[in-house]
Amino acid sequence: MNSEDLKKVFERFWRADQARSYDSSKTGLGLAIAQAIIQNHQGSITVSSQLDKGSCFTVHLPKIEEKNC
Repeated sequence: MNSEDLKKVFERFWRADQARSYDSSKTGLGLAIAQAIIQNHQGSITVSSQLDKGSCFTVHLPKIEEKNC
C-alpha cells in the first residue's frame, strides 16, 4: 500500500484502487468494523506496508484480570 492508502485504510467504505479491486459484493467496511471493535475493548490496530511486498496489521488488546462470577 502506498502512503496515501495507509492514511485511509480504516475509513468506512474505502477500498484500494477501485479499478483493480472492484467487486460489487464488497462494502469496504471490514477494517473500519475491526477498528471499532478493537477500540471498544481499549485496544489499538495499526498497519505498516511495503509497496508491492505486503502489509502487516498489528492488534493490541489490554490484558484483563479474570473475575469470579
